[in-house]
Amino acid sequence: AAAAGCRPVASRLVPGGAWVGCPGGVVVRLDAPTDPPGYRFRASYRVAGEVEGFFVHRGRVWVELVRREAVALTEPSAAHGAAPRLGDPLPPAPRPRPVAVPAPRDAPITRVEMAPPPMAASRAYRRELRRARLAPERVAGFVAQARAMTFLGGSAGVVGQVSAGYRFEAPVAFEVRVPLMAYSRDLGVGYGTAHLGWDDQIFGLSVGYGLGRVREVRNFSADAQFDGYASLLSVSVRLGAREGLHVRVDNTLFFIEGQGRYAASEVAMQFPIAEGNYLVMHGAGGGPIGHGYGYLGLRRRVRGEGGRGSVFLTPAIGGAGIFNNIEDFFFFGEADSARAGFAFSIGVDAIL
Repeated sequence: AAAAGCRPVASRLVPGGAWVGCPGGVVVRLDAPTDPPGYRFRASYRVAGEVEGFFVHRGRVWVELVRREAVALTEPSAAHGAAPRLGDPLPPAPRPRPVAVPAPRDAPITRVEMAPPPMAASRAYRRELRRARLAPERVAGFVAQARAMTFLGGSAGVVGQVSAGYRFEAPVAFEVRVPLMAYSRDLGVGYGTAHLGWDDQIFGLSVGYGLGRVREVRNFSADAQFDGYASLLSVSVRLGAREGLHVRVDNTLFFIEGQGRYAASEVAMQFPIAEGNYLVMHGAGGGPIGHGYGYLGLRRRVRGEGGRGSVFLTPAIGGAGIFNNIEDFFFFGEADSARAGFAFSIGVDAIL
C-alpha cells in the first residue's frame, strides 16, 4: 500500500484489517475493505522508536522498534569530562537495538491518509485475508464455553453444555468438558471428561477420562441390564484451526466389569463466512448415555479481534431428545422413557 506522506516500512495482515508501520515512529491501523481495493482508515499512533516489523505473541499484535541510545565511552574523572588519551582503545560504537512493545491502544494522533493499493496488491491482500480467516494463528490462554438448549415435544426439556480449559504457549491444552447435562420431567442424563493432549494451529488430539450415567445396557449377557454410573474414556481429534475452518470428532467408551462398550459420539464443524462470523454445525448422541441432539447456528464475535479478550455469541436451532434406551428414542415404545422435540439454544464462548 502507498500513503500520502507515509512510505510503509512494515505491515502485518490480521483478521479484520492490517497494521502498517511508517517512518518517524508512526503506526497505522486499517480495517479490512468490504469492497477491495480500498482500505478503511481506523487510527494512527505514535510509538517510541522506528518501526522494524510486526509479530503476533499470545494472541496480541506487537510492533518491533529500533531505538538509538548513547553510552559513555570512558570512566568519569574528577573533572567530569577528561578526554581519552591518544592511542587508547575505544569500545565499539553503540548500535541500534530492537525492542518489542504491544501494538498501541492509546488515543490516535494526526491522521495519516492511506491511498488505495494497486489491483495486484489488492488480490494478494484478499488471498492473505482469506488464509487468515480459514487458518488464523493459534491463541494461547484460558478458554471457556457454555450453552443452554431448550427442546419442546411431548414434554419440555433442557440441555446444557459447559467446558473450560487452558491452551499453553507450547502446543498443549488441558480442558474439562461436560458435553451433556439434560433433564426433562423425571428423566435426567449427563457425563463429563477431563482432556489433555496436543493442540497446534491446524491439528489437535486429546484423550480424556471421566464419569457418566449409563442406562439399560442390554448386551453384557442375555438377560442382564445396567443402570448406573460408569467410567468413561474419550478421544477427541480436530482437523483445522480452532478459530477458523475445522472439524472435530469425539468418541467415548464406557467401562463396566473390565469391558469396554461404545457410549457416545460428537461431531462439530465450523465454517468462516465473513470477518468475525462463522457457520457452525454440531451433532451428538449415544444410546447408552441416552441422548441425541443436533443444531445449526451462527457464531458471531461480539468483542475483541479474535485473540485474547474475544467473546463469541452463538444462537442456534435444531432438535434434541433424551431417553432411557435407543429403541425408545426412535420408536417411542414407552412414552415415559423418551422425550424429544424442536430445540433452540444460545451459546457463549471466550478466550481470556
